[in-house]
Amino acid sequence: MKFVFIGGVPRSGTTMLQKILGNHPQISAGPEFDNIPVIMDLFKKMKSGIKSGRQEVYYNQEFLKQNFNLFIESLFKNRITNETVYISEKTPSNALVFKELLDINTNNKLVFIVRDPRGIAASMKEVCQKAKKNNIKIGLHNKIYRNLKLMDNYYKALNDALKLDSERIYIIYYEDILENSEKSIPPLFKFLGLNLLSEVLDTTNKNETSKLEFNPTASSWYSKEKFERPISKEGIDSWKNVLTPLESNYIERYYLYRNTPFLKKYNFVKKNVLFDFWQSIFYKFYKP
Repeated sequence: MKFVFIGGVPRSGTTMLQKILGNHPQISAGPEFDNIPVIMDLFKKMKSGIKSGRQEVYYNQEFLKQNFNLFIESLFKNRITNETVYISEKTPSNALVFKELLDINTNNKLVFIVRDPRGIAASMKEVCQKAKKNNIKIGLHNKIYRNLKLMDNYYKALNDALKLDSERIYIIYYEDILENSEKSIPPLFKFLGLNLLSEVLDTTNKNETSKLEFNPTASSWYSKEKFERPISKEGIDSWKNVLTPLESNYIERYYLYRNTPFLKKYNFVKKNVLFDFWQSIFYKFYKP
């Protein structure tokens, strides 16, 4: 059985992407499984035991990989039909263990979805507001600068994985899907070696990824309307209605001075030298 693992910064469009893949009859895709990062962390820990020499009496690398693969496959056996070519597992934090997923199985394929960090920050801000209203604790911060640090962890993990094996990683942009899904989605299916079918772009279709109970916790992250909405350009610049100018400027400046090649598409540029100088002073004392 072959796996495709979807990852990306939370609120970057992983759910939409999983729904698109789940519309293909040869891909079995369900709601977030959540546990792959935990399993891969254990794999990483046990593998390090081989290097230390303490665990060699119990297992070697090949034995470890074989048994972890068998364990993961066993967890998804009930998702396999006669048509299934791929199991697609979408959990945003899969991206943090992309290196391990490449290492453990040469058949694994990985997809990372990139979104404008201003759009991510705006979506995170809305989730935090809903969670506060519902009195729910979530794994995000209500301070934008702290969420930017979270994003950095994902970009670093992607960069590290690309150095290991870039051929099995596909990077797709959220905005490209919204802008022109008929152009941006076919290369993804070519990467997977599957024929593109017209129905995959119908995100209003209810498939296995839609099996989500909308309790107060889930409702902080999703709404049924958003979960079942069609692909639309309207979401591209929605961050402008959520972030304040101070917040959006902070994000732009933050990534302007970081070497994050995946974000060059968003063209963060200096306003002017004097403005940039006063911004640097201001943001030393104020972090949104």
